[in-house]
Order: sequence, then C-alpha cells, then structure tokens
Amino acid sequence: MFELIAGEPRLMPHFHLSLQAGDDMILKRMKRRHSRADAVRVVERIKAARSDATIGADLIAGFPTETEEMVLNSLKLLEDCDVIAAHVFPSRRGRTRRRRECRSCRASW
Repeated sequence: MFELIAGEPRLMPHFHLSLQAGDDMILKRMKRRHSRADAVRVVERIKAARSDATIGADLIAGFPTETEEMVLNSLKLLEDCDVIAAHVFPSRRGRTRRRRECRSCRASW
C-alpha cells in the first residue's frame, strides 16, 4: 500500500483515517484493534512515502468512562499526526448512558 501511495500520481494526497480515539484504554474499551502508537506509525509511513500528504480523521467523543486526561490524549494525537480535518462524532453509548443517569435532562435530548 505504501508503494502505491508513493508512486501513483493519480492518488490524491489526502488520507482519512478512522482513528476513533487517542487513548489506548478507550480504544480497548471500544474494541478497536489498533493502538495510539499504531496510528502514529501509519501516519509517519504515509508522510515518508508522500511528503505532500495531508491527514484527516474520525474521532468519537464522550465515550463512557472517558476522562479529561483521555480526551487530552485524543487531542494530542491530532497534533502528533498533524490532522488538518477532524470529524468528531458523539458517542452513542455515552448519550444512552447519560439519558439513563439524568432523568431531568431527558426533555432536552
């Protein structure tokens, strides 16, 4: 794949990755098969193969048990991978859990 990235001029230099989160514990709880370090390595290989590469990413915010430190790890991943465009989606699991926990908030959901 990296040979194709480096050698195919018809391939646009923008790569959109499904990172999901930048914290290994959250990735594990999401049952993802990659780690934060894996994501950084892939981006490094893409950029080594193609110097004009830009990176976009999908992230999930508000996953149950996600702490502020874990959120900061995700934000740091965006920086470490030089992500120029991020699609951030709210966690559906978190929303469901918050609904159950906050009965007075239900009207605003």
